[in-house]
Amino acid sequence: MSKASGLARLARTLALFPCWRILVHERPDGDALGGGSALVCWGKALGKDVSWGGPDPISPPYDAFLSMSCEYRAYKELPMEWLRDDTAIIVIDTSAPSRSVKGIENGVSPATLINIDHHGDNTRFGDVVYVNDEASATSEILWDLAEAGEWRPCIEACIGIYTGIVTDCGHFTYANTTPNAHRVAARLLELGVKPQELDERINSKSSVEELHLWGKAYSRVALMAGGRVAFTWLSDDDFQELGVSRYSTEGLANELVKVNGVDVGMLLTEEGDDVRVSFRAKGKTSVRELAQRLGGGGHPQAAACRLHLSLSDAIDLIKEEVEHLYARPFASN
Repeated sequence: MSKASGLARLARTLALFPCWRILVHERPDGDALGGGSALVCWGKALGKDVSWGGPDPISPPYDAFLSMSCEYRAYKELPMEWLRDDTAIIVIDTSAPSRSVKGIENGVSPATLINIDHHGDNTRFGDVVYVNDEASATSEILWDLAEAGEWRPCIEACIGIYTGIVTDCGHFTYANTTPNAHRVAARLLELGVKPQELDERINSKSSVEELHLWGKAYSRVALMAGGRVAFTWLSDDDFQELGVSRYSTEGLANELVKVNGVDVGMLLTEEGDDVRVSFRAKGKTSVRELAQRLGGGGHPQAAACRLHLSLSDAIDLIKEEVEHLYARPFASN
């Protein structure tokens, strides 16, 4: 099935359901929230009964400017009232059920579970699956879906889609940037999106305390694997001392691969009894294999995992894995 026919079929499927319930992944990023916001706007414009949310609260700065952010809800588990035959539960930008609201993994019958994503390691869960790992972002897919369904491109939806694309492809600097991402962005600008205004909303909201947090992480940067891997860490105490949230680290892992000679960056963040590890890579280097070895996943150049270890044990494990995996040439896919 071609991309165009697959999207047209998906649009027809969505049109059948009067109720849309949209879910994003844990610690939602700009792609999940931007795309989700746009999909809510389109659903409401089509006369659907729409609500949306995810396992974690909506993260700043997106809560301040994305349309429908005030309607977003954090759910500890799948609401039972969603399990109706007139309902499509649409999970976006989520590679596996374990990354979304608890209960998805058990099935949603009599509702229909629709999986829309661009992660190459998506487990293809759900009743209806559309995964395009060549897309720069799930928001890029959602724009193409809207065109296939002939949904009206309101400015609120355009802002959401643009936010999703630029954040997931590093403002068109990451290797996952596609020609289609540029074409979609050009169309969004024609429709009224203002890049400078959105850049300020996305990237110019740091507090002094957040800068101090980044300073702590910078001061701990260490190199491994002959200088090809950079890692750093932040503890619970760091966040408590400065009074900032864990969303303040968004973008920090990307800075590690800007160190001269570094191809892989890793940020370890203590979260209670767990440690979240964010991986980034540049060039042809892939970090997906390493993330998968540790129970996570993601893209070749942006992945993550969660370790049920103390921070010190997690650091030791990461060092062992790096030496094991990168004793040979870096993976490239």
